[in-house]
Amino acid sequence: MFKNLKSIFFVEEEDGNKKTASAKQTKGKSTVKATPASKPVSGGKVTDKFTNILFQALEKNNLKGFDYLEFRQSLQSLKKVQLDEETRFKSAAAMAASMGVTADDLVKSAKHYQGVLHQENQKFKQALDKQTSNQIGTKEEQLQELDKKVKEKTALIQKLTKEIEAHQKEATLIRKSIDQATGKIRKTAADFSASYQSLINQIEGDVERIKRYLNT
Repeated sequence: MFKNLKSIFFVEEEDGNKKTASAKQTKGKSTVKATPASKPVSGGKVTDKFTNILFQALEKNNLKGFDYLEFRQSLQSLKKVQLDEETRFKSAAAMAASMGVTADDLVKSAKHYQGVLHQENQKFKQALDKQTSNQIGTKEEQLQELDKKVKEKTALIQKLTKEIEAHQKEATLIRKSIDQATGKIRKTAADFSASYQSLINQIEGDVERIKRYLNT
C-alpha cells in the first residue's frame, strides 16, 4: 500500500518533481496547489527521507476498513472528473456512506493519523535532542576545558608558548566541528519540520473542508 499511500499526498509532475496532492480544479484544467506550511523551521523543505518515514508510520498504523486515507484516495480519483471541490468531497462522502462510514468517522480517523504524525514528531525531537547532546554537548565541554588550559598557561607564556598555541589550534578545530555539526542538525530539523508540517496542514485542510461541506 505504501506507493498508493504516498500518491494520495503527492503527485508526480512531468518534470519529475513532486507536489502536494491538495489540488484546486478549474474548468478545462487542473492546477496543483500545495497547502502552505505554518511556520516550519527556517530554511526547511519537504524531503523524500522524512516524508517516507512519516508515510511508513501512517501505513503501520493504518486503520482497517474505509477511513480518512481511503476517503482522500477517493478525492484524488475524482480529480480526473471535472468537478468542483465541494462536489468532490460530497461524492467521496457518498462513497464512504455506502460503506457505513459517516463524516464524523472520517474526522475521527483523520485525527487518528494526525496523532500518529504527532507521535513521530515527538520521537524525532527526542532523537534530535540525543544527537545534539552527543555531537555538541561533549565537544562544548572539551572546548571549555581547553579554554581553561589556555588561560592558565597564558600566565606562563614565556615558558609555555608552544603548548598554548597547540591548545588554541585544537580549540579552533573543535569550534569548526561544532559549527558544522550545528548546521547539519539545524538543516535536519528544518527538513523534518517542513515535511511534517506539510502533511499536517493537508490533513487539517481536509478536516476543515469535511466539516464545512459535510455538516459535521
